[in-house]
Order: sequence, then structure tokens, then C-alpha cells
Amino acid sequence: GQGRYYDPVNVKDFGAIGDGVADDSAALEAVDKYLSTTYQAAGAATHGAVAPEVIFPAGTYRITRVICWPGGYARSTPPLGGSSAGYRMTGYHFIRGLGEVTIRQDNPDADIFFIGGAYRTLIDNLKFQGGKRALKLTTYNMDSTNITIQNCRFENSGDFAIECIVRRSATAPDLDPCVPDPYYSWEILHHYSR
Repeated sequence: GQGRYYDPVNVKDFGAIGDGVADDSAALEAVDKYLSTTYQAAGAATHGAVAPEVIFPAGTYRITRVICWPGGYARSTPPLGGSSAGYRMTGYHFIRGLGEVTIRQDNPDADIFFIGGAYRTLIDNLKFQGGKRALKLTTYNMDSTNITIQNCRFENSGDFAIECIVRRSATAPDLDPCVPDPYYSWEILHHYSR
């Protein structure tokens, strides 16, 4: 049934330890992979998908590379042939800590979370430590995006704690090639390509 698409996701169900010693990077990447593939299926079933809430139980989650959360847009009509190919998840992200939760980036050159295509985003009750930036987000929207970051703390980041960049839409007209485009999405996606 469709219910499974929207059940909350607990990072510990994917192997995250949260003891501040183990490297939880692979476990959080497994959450990302699960969300990405689940949204593909949900998009085929519902013509678009909303992300389930990702839950971090109390603990310290140590990571050593950036964690990229899935994002993008949902198509309102299915691709030709009814295939799920081409569906992308909507930019809905709900990431919440339960109790005292710290996400610690031990690589000073890596960000903590990257969220591409943020649209309706809630990040709640997390403490971010270390890394280059705690949160790097991109969005296609200047007037309809609602990004809420509440009850969070930011410590010891090497750059801005939060950075949000507006990406040019893929359908936007080409700019003057003599003028650099600071929002060109390839520059962002290439940096975070997996």
C-alpha cells in the first residue's frame, strides 16, 4: 500500500549508532538512498511524493562526509508508458531530533547536510558541530519556498552556518554568456555529485 511511503524514518533503523565514536556517514547515506528510491516509487503511484519525517533519536551522530538529502520536484503527470523513470521527489524535507541530538562533522572541509531543491523544509531540534557549513540548501523558488529551521544550535563551523542558494530553473532562458551566472545549478550539483 501507499502508507509505507510516508511512514517516519528512524536513522537507527539504517544502522546509525549515535554514540559520538562510530562514523555514521554510511548509515545516513543509506537513509538518503532509501528516500530517493522510495520517492521514485511513490511518484509513480501518486504523481508526486512528499517526504516522510526523518527522525534522529537522542545521541551524537559523527560523520566525515557531507550528507546529501534528496530533493527536486514532482511531475504532475506520469512519464510516457507509465514508467517511474523521470519522477523526482518534491522538495519536502522534515528532519527532526528527539531529545538531545548532535550532528558532528569531523571533516573541517565538508559540510554537514546538503539539501537540493528545498521547497517546504523543516529542520528541528538539532545541534550541528564542526564542518565547513552546517546546512547548504538550494532552491528554484524565490517567492514560494518555506524553509524553517527551529530549535537548532550551530557550533564551530568553518564558514557560514547556513547557506541557501537560488538555482536557475532548467527552463530559464540563457543568460548573456559574457556574464557569469552565480546560480548555475551544474556548479552546485557537480560539487555534490555522488
